[in-house]
Amino acid sequence: TGADSPECRSVYMYPSYARLKAFDTSHTKFASKYNLFLYREQGKDKIPDENYKENPLDGIPVLFIPGNAGSFKQVRSIASQVSNVYHDNLDDEYYKNKNFDVFAAHFNEDFTAFHGRTMLDQAEYLNDAIAFILSLYDTPSSGQSRPKSVIIIGHSMGGIVARVMLTLPNYVEDSVNTIITLAAPHAAAPATFDADIVTIYATVDEFWRSGFSNSSDPDSISHERLRNVSLVSITGGLLDTILPADYTTLKGLVPPEHGFTVYTTGIPQVWTPIDHLAIVWCHQLRIVLANTLFAVVDPSSPSRTKPLEQRMDAFHEILQSGFEKEVYPPLSSSKSLQVLLDRDHVTFESSSLNLTSDSKVHLIPIHETKDTGINMVSSFPLLKYDGVEKSPFLLLCNNSTTSDDSLRFDSIPATDKLDLTCIDISSFSHPLPNTMNPESKLSDSTYGGDLNPLYGMALNLSTQQFQYAVYKSPEALPDSFIDFQIGETVNVVVNKSLLQLLFGTTVSLTNISTNMVTNIEYKNVWDSLLSYRVQVDTHSSNPNFHPIMRQHIDEPMESKWHIHLDKPHSISFHGVAPYTPFERGRAILNLQLWFPPDTTDLTVSLRIDLWNSLGLLVLRYRLAIASLPSVVILLSMIYQFSAYFNSGIFPPFEEGLVALSKYSMWIFLVLSILTPLTSSPLFNAFLYYLGPVSLTPPSVSNSLSLNQFFLGLEDNHIWTLGPLLFSIALALVYIVLRVIQLILLLSRNIGCLSKVMSCQKRRFFGSIALVIFVTIFIPYQFAYLVCCIVQAVTTIKWNAEVHQKEKVDISKVSLLNFNVSILMLMLWVLPVNIPVLVVFLHNMAVRWYTPFTSHHNILMILPVILLVGRNVQGIMLPSTQGWAQKKFTILILVYSAFFVLIYGIRHLYWLHYLLNCVFVWLFVPTL
Repeated sequence: TGADSPECRSVYMYPSYARLKAFDTSHTKFASKYNLFLYREQGKDKIPDENYKENPLDGIPVLFIPGNAGSFKQVRSIASQVSNVYHDNLDDEYYKNKNFDVFAAHFNEDFTAFHGRTMLDQAEYLNDAIAFILSLYDTPSSGQSRPKSVIIIGHSMGGIVARVMLTLPNYVEDSVNTIITLAAPHAAAPATFDADIVTIYATVDEFWRSGFSNSSDPDSISHERLRNVSLVSITGGLLDTILPADYTTLKGLVPPEHGFTVYTTGIPQVWTPIDHLAIVWCHQLRIVLANTLFAVVDPSSPSRTKPLEQRMDAFHEILQSGFEKEVYPPLSSSKSLQVLLDRDHVTFESSSLNLTSDSKVHLIPIHETKDTGINMVSSFPLLKYDGVEKSPFLLLCNNSTTSDDSLRFDSIPATDKLDLTCIDISSFSHPLPNTMNPESKLSDSTYGGDLNPLYGMALNLSTQQFQYAVYKSPEALPDSFIDFQIGETVNVVVNKSLLQLLFGTTVSLTNISTNMVTNIEYKNVWDSLLSYRVQVDTHSSNPNFHPIMRQHIDEPMESKWHIHLDKPHSISFHGVAPYTPFERGRAILNLQLWFPPDTTDLTVSLRIDLWNSLGLLVLRYRLAIASLPSVVILLSMIYQFSAYFNSGIFPPFEEGLVALSKYSMWIFLVLSILTPLTSSPLFNAFLYYLGPVSLTPPSVSNSLSLNQFFLGLEDNHIWTLGPLLFSIALALVYIVLRVIQLILLLSRNIGCLSKVMSCQKRRFFGSIALVIFVTIFIPYQFAYLVCCIVQAVTTIKWNAEVHQKEKVDISKVSLLNFNVSILMLMLWVLPVNIPVLVVFLHNMAVRWYTPFTSHHNILMILPVILLVGRNVQGIMLPSTQGWAQKKFTILILVYSAFFVLIYGIRHLYWLHYLLNCVFVWLFVPTL
């Protein structure tokens, strides 16, 4: 509810898609797998003929890249909006020659998030597509030159593919300088089932960091390709349950001069979280995206875009809330104006102003203090100053006729005219949610709503010196108002511990009528894993607007607006998050409160919301469902093998779980200590050099850090999270074990399996066939699935044999228990292999038979085939091994458990590698 409730409006369009058949195998080797389409709005956009001679393309090229399992048709909402805006404003000089040719790639719903090779194929195809698109403009029209670049819009993994494009050899130089991504996981791979995905991420990240680094070679390829590139990452925030919004940050990849991350909850007049799929069609956002495209293009430029600095200014102006700590453009860059006022029409005010429409110019003195600021809320937007006759406007001025710095009115010369040197600050007024009606919703004043927004200003003047603020109201606006104050900026710092926040903390302020805007900064609230509840109590009589609260953090730039402050509100944000780069002290929660001038008292209570916090854990630690249960299984197997080597009897898997429960306090202690240990820079560096999988150093830059080990936590107060997740993993393993035991119970009377499984010749030829197929065609993941099925059938077979005999055979019971443990481990590694198998089957469905070069290593599946074959034969490693062999068996299992615990969540593909190592060692003694 509140700021986290979905408020996207429905959209309508008349789409049509023209397939570019000429983009065939003569242009790209992927023409038989992928296609390229041109969007045309029916009734407005003209469709060129196949030779592009009739109705030739003359617009600004834009390329849409769909995400994981995405469709080229997802482009229709944004493309329709830019087409409608252009055709509805043909007579407007601003839109002249700003028609867009929007292309979309058709990847047949490829699973980009699961498979690195697929990502590279798409990026290579798109570079070929851009070369082809630019060639379509060989015949210039309207005297324009041929475009040299294409604007990229990438959704989800499409945004990552866009970044990959610039790193490939077939990239067309200077063909991409503007990239807008929607819900794209720049900071970390959303799924780590495939080694290629993780490697590609690391390689591409290094390319981009190097390209923007001042210490690297300025003539390097990365520098040349990225020097003029702007990248903006837009994310929907908390509603995106497919991809954690934390992963969309550009921190550590792109400097502020080239890009930033922004949340839709803070974009003016969007003000809503958006889920992963809706972000491509949400009405409020598509209006903003269209406005952004029109703002960054220049039809007269060969690149069809404005210079980098102007593009970034446009991105800041349109996409940011306007109330960030760093003001864009800076106040110091404002152009000076000479303003001559008629003294008879000037009204001298005190430090505040509360009025409706009139025709006078108001002069308000600025008393210089340490943190002087201007706070304003109005029901109308300010206009750019264009003469005294046009209003409303707001200027900051100094007296041009005297050097006297006195702020007394009698220091103004007694002439008929006031000669002032001013700057126009109307551009620093930004939209606020309309709360004039206490019953209105946040979405009512967004694009397409029934209400116009309010407009606010919270401008700090501590670095500038001005004597007066000059304001003129609109003359005839019904129900209009402006509340204006000049005074000291109020910033309250709350330095409470997490334990204190658990029980709640309260900030109380009195006599605040002279401060319309108050900011409360919570120094120890920066972890994105925790949710909070806030209660605000204020009192005012007959206000022009009702109180508004802006929740924000500086990095990434995330803002949320809360209205109806008489009710409790949920607070969640994307500050320091697991496995993403962070900068200490920049993600602190701030609550900025806007209230009417007659407000007397303010009370703000904040406490941790445990229930909502649990929901946030599920989204951030979904991959732990595969890794942590594997740790439980390996620990249980350590107990089983230890008992087996001591007694000669392999105990049941359940007995290992019981042993874990007995030692749970010690396990919980270790897990609790791991959180502060892995957050230590020294220990973090040790783990980085110890592990064979760490591709990104823990210190991304001088100011940024990255914790990619264990749970990726930086907040030591959440040390209980490790034991909590381990308990959940233990419960999941127990549930799966019970399901297997139920299946074994129901299949005890199956007697024909022994005969089926006893044919050694059939097993031998089946294994050989599987090896050959893996070598030449199928990925080893398919063979692993077959082995899992065979292992399951083998376990059922030995269970049937054990229970069909009246006398218990201890060796057969040990064999059954061993097979159950192997089956448990194989089943939990199976989800790691399934995604690549899904990609393989999808490619088969679209008749793309090119084998996966990275998934035909026979060594990746041979140990599994051999051990499962031994299990079918009823042969397991003997308990009478040498001392060194026994210790090494335990050591392999211990190392595997340690590795999965520390590195597993961000490197799930290594679960299969470790399984191979374990299976090799379990197979060798059976020879």
